Amino acid sequence: MGQMSFRISCSMASMIGSQSPTAIKTIKKWPPMNAYQLLILFPALVAFAEPPPPQWIWSANGDRMSAGAETTAQRVFVAEGEIERATLRATADFAALTVSLNGKAVLRFDPYDPPAEVDVSRLMVKGKNTIVATATGVDGPSALAVSLEIVRKGAEPTLVGSDATWKGVLRSQGAVDLQRWGLPRLPDVSPFSEYNQWMEAKSGSTDARLSPLPPGFEIVKIRDAQPNEDTWISLTFDPKGRIIIGKEQKGLLRLTLSSNRNEVVSSETIEDTLKECRGLAWKGNDLYAHANNSKAVYRLRDTDGDDRLDEVTQVLATKGDSGHGRNALTLGPDGAVHAITGDDVLVPATSLRRTRPEPQAPNELGHWARYSESADGTATWETFCRGLRNPYGIDFNGDGEAFTYDADHEADTGLPYYRPTRINHLVSGANYGWHQDRQNQRSLPVHAPDTAPTTFDVGRGSPTGVRFGARSHFPSPWKEALFALDWAYGRIVAVHLTPNGASYTASGVTFLEGRPLNVTDLVFDADGAMWFVTGGRKTQASLYRVRYTGQKTNPAPVDEQAQASAAFSKQARELRKRLERFHGKTDLAAVDELWPHLDSADPWIRTAARVALEWQPLDTWRERALAADAGLTAKLALARAGSDADRAAMATALPSFTGKSRTEKLTSLRIREWTGSMKPIEKPAVDASDAVNRELALALAAIGSPDAVSFALERLASATEQMERLHYIEALAETKSGWTTTQRDTFFTTLAHARRFSSGDRMMPAFFQALEKSALANVEDSATRERFAKLLAEEPVAEPMPAQPARSFVQHWSVADLEKPDASAAKPDLKRGRELFTAMLCARCHVCGNTGRPMGPDLTTVARRFSRRDLIESIVEPSKVIAEVHQNVIVTKTDGSLVMGRVIQINFRESKLVLATNPFAPAESVTLAKSDIMHWEPAPVSPMPPALLDTLTRAEIEDLLAFILNGGAQP
Repeated sequence: MGQMSFRISCSMASMIGSQSPTAIKTIKKWPPMNAYQLLILFPALVAFAEPPPPQWIWSANGDRMSAGAETTAQRVFVAEGEIERATLRATADFAALTVSLNGKAVLRFDPYDPPAEVDVSRLMVKGKNTIVATATGVDGPSALAVSLEIVRKGAEPTLVGSDATWKGVLRSQGAVDLQRWGLPRLPDVSPFSEYNQWMEAKSGSTDARLSPLPPGFEIVKIRDAQPNEDTWISLTFDPKGRIIIGKEQKGLLRLTLSSNRNEVVSSETIEDTLKECRGLAWKGNDLYAHANNSKAVYRLRDTDGDDRLDEVTQVLATKGDSGHGRNALTLGPDGAVHAITGDDVLVPATSLRRTRPEPQAPNELGHWARYSESADGTATWETFCRGLRNPYGIDFNGDGEAFTYDADHEADTGLPYYRPTRINHLVSGANYGWHQDRQNQRSLPVHAPDTAPTTFDVGRGSPTGVRFGARSHFPSPWKEALFALDWAYGRIVAVHLTPNGASYTASGVTFLEGRPLNVTDLVFDADGAMWFVTGGRKTQASLYRVRYTGQKTNPAPVDEQAQASAAFSKQARELRKRLERFHGKTDLAAVDELWPHLDSADPWIRTAARVALEWQPLDTWRERALAADAGLTAKLALARAGSDADRAAMATALPSFTGKSRTEKLTSLRIREWTGSMKPIEKPAVDASDAVNRELALALAAIGSPDAVSFALERLASATEQMERLHYIEALAETKSGWTTTQRDTFFTTLAHARRFSSGDRMMPAFFQALEKSALANVEDSATRERFAKLLAEEPVAEPMPAQPARSFVQHWSVADLEKPDASAAKPDLKRGRELFTAMLCARCHVCGNTGRPMGPDLTTVARRFSRRDLIESIVEPSKVIAEVHQNVIVTKTDGSLVMGRVIQINFRESKLVLATNPFAPAESVTLAKSDIMHWEPAPVSPMPPALLDTLTRAEIEDLLAFILNGGAQP
């Protein structure tokens, strides 16, 4: 695969050809294919190779069970050879953590943050390197783990992992569990993935091309839906082991299996009136059905013992539409039926509620609810949370905790507020943030302190059923996993959860992928096998079974840190649930009991305490919240639940957030948003947290700060990915004052480029229309406004290359030649540096100050982010490290022709891609039908040409470097 930075993950590389003979007979056999052909069919199987995890460590003398305990661990190592890539990953249990490499902080964690990683290739040096990890513990068994993977040209990767040999460490607490070490997200869905794979099932074909399963698993297709059986959307087993299937149009189908469960021996419709039963759950001998288009929960019974469900009773009706509608049902650990709904369903007015109404977000949207009946038959619908979009499935793990897989708004893909599909831990009182802002149209950012954190990001997709493997006969870690179905991209995702305080950290992999495999629901039978169905939108439906037939394995031994963390986390969950008993009710004992937990380091306990406080009468806690020594969470609760007078009182007395943790800064900024505070913010410094910088840019714009423009432009110049860039462009579009002429020119040039070359979905044009309207309205001078309007309206044209006199070859410059400034040279000439920036075509792709076009990375702030050596290396060796956002791809079409370019436009519901094929002429593009693509690969060569400096003298190079390192400053 040459220079490709990824390889086929273990769920393919070790499993091709591992299907059992039985499975091969029932599934379409694969023709011989190379890796790229497989990746075109199943792009989710692309994953970065996972290095083995490091050891948990803490200091030799630190008390790792007490809040405030500190530790510093250090490792010095020698790096040799040519380094192609270096990736640092870290995590901490019950501690804030900062990890530095060669004196530069590269990762920072608040307590309870999930693992994260960063590319540190530019910071590595030949010879001695130093990693330093500094941590401060909170309540709980504190520990940290760090690993650095170094990939050298022509050599196996080298790992530098935390262990007992690190300076300052007495011993390790065991190896980090592989699932705990994983990142909390799947790799992004490739732009080459086919969202419309489900349409291939509309032809009536029964063939599905399936990826290999993990070793020891086999899959068999049991049966296709017959022409009179509709398409299938839900699934359960009845008490006699027969399969009950919900049909998309109306009715329920019952399938009886043979004694060996390998085939269906009879099929019958057992109910033909209920419309679109998306949820089915048995409680004893009663079957409950969530009939979406019948808009109610129904109970079905066999009253006369003839094996027919002759009594169909509507037990609870709900109003609202049915698109994001009445979804799954499951039997909870409390013995009650639990339901999940999408944001089209209205909560019945008489329902008990555990989430408080919010004046700024009146719609409750998607929610989790419990249906129960009193002794006299009265039905109760109690909602536990709000702010979901369209979660289809719900299930409980072994700890009795509920989880779902919630939808995205795929039309927002690429926009700064896009939120991917994600696994949510469902808890009492939580707000999951959908449609909470901007006239109830946008979701809250996931980092908002009054929304529930994300458990695991799946990415683009279309969520359907979820089930825990606890009922399976699968070995660990699959038995403990949550299996989540993605209908759009035809995959089953396995999510591994590790207790972490009152909630969990998560990692995940694609367990199975197919094309077409529009999965709708799954369930485990009494023997522990997984059964799932495909269907929906009038497509051909099928029934599959997955069994584990491999060797039995013993669970891996639990290390010391995992044992300690699990025990502490159990106590934390119990505390959270004790606080949740105050949700939806008032209690005289509540305020005193919850108050100490309002500023817990654990965000889930903090949320439980805040929600409980917001339910209590204001007179019992208002003064405590307004007191100077009250924590920020108490003040946030008052901002949310208090009166206008309460918010006015806080608006003028907010504490500074300078020097505080990321959580405290975000909470302070959120209180400002709730109270409408116009209190000035001291001159802002760039924060280590991108989330803080994003919110700070919005806050500065909202209060009319004189620093708003410069702060947002600086962050825009430093942004490395599209969503970040568009966030700051939006903040600047809404900034009314404080502009200089140069800043206006830079902004509108960037806005025009972003509109033309941002990748996204169908909401992208409307987003830019709104930005342009706001930005132009803030330009007071009519002539200037007209000039910018013309700039925005112009379509890009292929500009001719500027006429340049031929330059003679001077020298093939190396990094070593230029690493140190020329001590004998005169003071650099910035004017000549600017001329060379244009003459050497740098300005065709890069902006530096107000010179150039923003096709590639903005170089204005490069000196703050990279050293002189880094800059020289990126010019002299541009292909050594290629940022993914600027990397070209090489596409081989079915006719054998090749196309190379950068993916610039994607509408994921359309089966086509647009590639920019000429970095010097951004108007040149090619549109490709995905059906014409045979395979693709990342281009190993940077779009930036090599040898750009070879016609420059040393003095000219110093002038060019000075211009760039001075941020394009004018002479």
